[in-house]
Amino acid sequence: MTLRAIPPDAGQRDPALLRALGQSAAAFPVKGLLMGAELARYLNIAVGDEIDILVVSSGGEDGVDVKTTRLRVGGTFKSGYLDYDFGMAFLTFGEAAPFFPPQHEVRYVYGLKLKDRFGDASFASRLASDYGIRARRIESWRQYNRSFFGALQMEKSVMMLLIGLIFLVVGVNIHHSMRRAVAERMEEIAVMRAVGASPESLRRTFVLEGIVLGAGGALLGLILGLFIAVNINEVFSIAESLVNGIAGIVNRIAGSVSGGSFRIFSPSYFYLMEVPVRILFPETLFIACASVISAVAAAASATAEVSRLAPAEVLRYE
Repeated sequence: MTLRAIPPDAGQRDPALLRALGQSAAAFPVKGLLMGAELARYLNIAVGDEIDILVVSSGGEDGVDVKTTRLRVGGTFKSGYLDYDFGMAFLTFGEAAPFFPPQHEVRYVYGLKLKDRFGDASFASRLASDYGIRARRIESWRQYNRSFFGALQMEKSVMMLLIGLIFLVVGVNIHHSMRRAVAERMEEIAVMRAVGASPESLRRTFVLEGIVLGAGGALLGLILGLFIAVNINEVFSIAESLVNGIAGIVNRIAGSVSGGSFRIFSPSYFYLMEVPVRILFPETLFIACASVISAVAAAASATAEVSRLAPAEVLRYE
């Protein structure tokens, strides 16, 4: 367990801390130990119980000093992250004093929250230059969560690759569809060429059809995708209800007893209360525009033979 000491007015200084810990401003800080809900469940501890914490300190002359400090559990928190809920607890500075005997030299670790979290690199360089702090002793959120962000970056790269493959498949389908449309209208195109229509104007007709297909599909997919994304938790709830309902009917017909209800995100495997949803406008706009561009490019490439069409050869046997 990692025990962190915080100032009594931490909630007023950083309201985001209250939201992350699921605490109210009136009840924070709690009197006693505020520990993760998963850790309390694992240790079978309830609010109001007292626990003994072993404190080990060392000094140059006294050697190793071991003593036990009894603390009352004042509350639990659930942040939604298993690592924190299973291995972290908080105390105020005053209640944490027994853990830091004044006669011993104590090495503190200070945590600073920046208004602009993306300015951590410049702030770290300022600390190193202005206060002589060695750079290796400064750890930002990027280094602290390196493995987590690395996994997210890999997942995002794979998703973009899959989206690119989808656009490629859609482009190939539109390309062959437009080529078939050109082949079916070959006589009409030849007649229009014979009466003076330019190849560019004929190509624009088919490209416009590709634009309509791409823009219409992108708009429909965008509306449907945003609707599902915003209501993804409700969609999962409906799916779970349907599966459990069908399973219940099948069990009644078979005369068997159900072994439990189906859940998409079972707590046995996933540490999720609900699926968080955050829609990024630049990425959404990029995907919508890319779908339109792929459709237009496929239509333009499929109608290239319109420029090479010879009306006399097409109308020879008409």
